[in-house]
Amino acid sequence: MFASRTNWPLYQNKIALCLQALQQSGVSIIDLTESNPTRCQFQYLHQRTLSPLSRTENLLYQPSPKGSLKARESIAAYYAEAHQININPEQIVLTASTSEAYSFIFRLLANPGDEVLAPSPSYPLFHFLADLNDVRLVPYYLDETTQWSLDQNSLAAGFGPRTKAIIAVNPNNPTGSILTPDEKNGLNQTAKTQAAIISDEVFIDYANQAASRRPASFANNASTLTFTLGGISKAVGLPQMKTAWMVVNGPKRIVQQTIPRLEVILDTYLSVNTPAQSALVIWLKNRLVIQEEIKNRIQANWAFLQAAINQTKICTLWERQSGWYAIVQVPKIQSDEQWVLDLLEEARVLVHPGYFFDFRQEGFLVMSLLLPADIFQKAIEAFCHLILRKSHESASADFELLSRK
Repeated sequence: MFASRTNWPLYQNKIALCLQALQQSGVSIIDLTESNPTRCQFQYLHQRTLSPLSRTENLLYQPSPKGSLKARESIAAYYAEAHQININPEQIVLTASTSEAYSFIFRLLANPGDEVLAPSPSYPLFHFLADLNDVRLVPYYLDETTQWSLDQNSLAAGFGPRTKAIIAVNPNNPTGSILTPDEKNGLNQTAKTQAAIISDEVFIDYANQAASRRPASFANNASTLTFTLGGISKAVGLPQMKTAWMVVNGPKRIVQQTIPRLEVILDTYLSVNTPAQSALVIWLKNRLVIQEEIKNRIQANWAFLQAAINQTKICTLWERQSGWYAIVQVPKIQSDEQWVLDLLEEARVLVHPGYFFDFRQEGFLVMSLLLPADIFQKAIEAFCHLILRKSHESASADFELLSRK
């Protein structure tokens, strides 16, 4: 009865079952996977944020495939101010989410069975988007031995005659790594005229102030057809308002051929609601105040986490160049899944296992930096205590085993 593209494993894994059982029994869990800012007690979430939605102009429906001109002009102004890039609003289109933008781009570029290259580790969502759009996802790797730099050899090996697009998540999630100018050039050289580049830049405004470099947008990339994605879920911390965008750039002739085809797809769905488009102008103007509060939270939690992990002597906190996730490398005395289960059952803390993001080896746990400081610190103290205790127990067991031989 059902399409083969929906033949996903629908059972709950051990972590989900464990979490569900604990919650049903009334156990309080600190969720260090929480990446939804609207659930993290930020002060910008007040009635004034909603005021742009109450305009009388929102009672009128004036559909436009690309989105309202005022909204697109406000996005162009954002790029000019934040990234010193001048963009023609006619090269900007609105979507309800970056996930929808991916789907539209896949439909625009790929026939069933065509291929899209995507970084690994990165978003697990890519697998589902590829399935739903009948394309084959081919990984290229980020090298953990060089702070998650792009592995050019794996990129070249994955690129084939059916490759239609290369996804670049810049900054990447969850590694927080930023593409270098050489890596950007490598992507352009690989894509050339055969494939487009899709640059997912939703975390671009959340660079770590202590990082060695800042992320540079693809929004002015003229070398090859490029779709640069952004959205208000991160830019202004309002994921519930369901508004995102893509900037279409590249060689002039290709862009002129791309936008009319894309407009037909956009006109078919008209998915972005009028109130959000209208409010976008004000929300983007106020973004710096919102981003400052989020950045301050991230930086404070990062500093606490850094000190706590350093004190363990057995864990490593990986450098975060941007974004609001942290990666902690833990002893490989058991699987990532078992670490997560132990943290749930004994420390009452939930983190992501590395395999959730397609890390190629064990020993990586991923956590969000968005929780209020007092809750975050309590969770990290419990996290470190359990890691130390389990490591000590493992070492003692190994010593006892050796002493018997």
